[in-house]
Amino acid sequence: MTNICKNLECVICCDQKDNILNMTIQCTHEPSTCQDCINKYVNDQLSQKNTLIVCLVDECNNTMEYQDVQRVVSNELFHKFDEVCLKLALQSVPGFRWCQGSSECSSGQIHIGGDEAPKMICERCGKATCYTHNSPWHEDLTCQEYDTLIGKVDIESQTYLEKNTKPCPKCGIHIQKIDGCDHVKCKIESCLMEFCWL
Repeated sequence: MTNICKNLECVICCDQKDNILNMTIQCTHEPSTCQDCINKYVNDQLSQKNTLIVCLVDECNNTMEYQDVQRVVSNELFHKFDEVCLKLALQSVPGFRWCQGSSECSSGQIHIGGDEAPKMICERCGKATCYTHNSPWHEDLTCQEYDTLIGKVDIESQTYLEKNTKPCPKCGIHIQKIDGCDHVKCKIESCLMEFCWL
């Protein structure tokens, strides 16, 4: 049963709403979050491929069960949740790969050959995917040759980073200074370290 309270203030958006409710059936606190805020939160979590969605109330650690999501969010968002759950479950099946041969294809399949026979042909679109690299098939290259090519690209990237960037002294993320003074500020939100480029 959904416990909906009317004309209360949502603890997230601070608006007076008629659809204040709890995110889970297990929540024992008073209903405190509006359906719009819950929908936005669940959508954000799903965009990050996270299906372990915890109640927004600070002192509550209850996780939304499948039935909770179905009960609380919009039908469109529930279908998105269901699709993400399905995709995550399929990805955990040994030998399963999504088609990488075409950006329009959203099919996947179990590839019996594994790394021994890495060229996987999609049953839906007919395009080839490399099972080993989980990428579009590297035409005219064996997996070993492809690894060598990728290794060269990685070396070139590393050379560029060493010549044109400096690591942030706090978080280690590479920073490139394009112009301006030598006072630099890391733009990583959790860091924001300020240091001298010289």
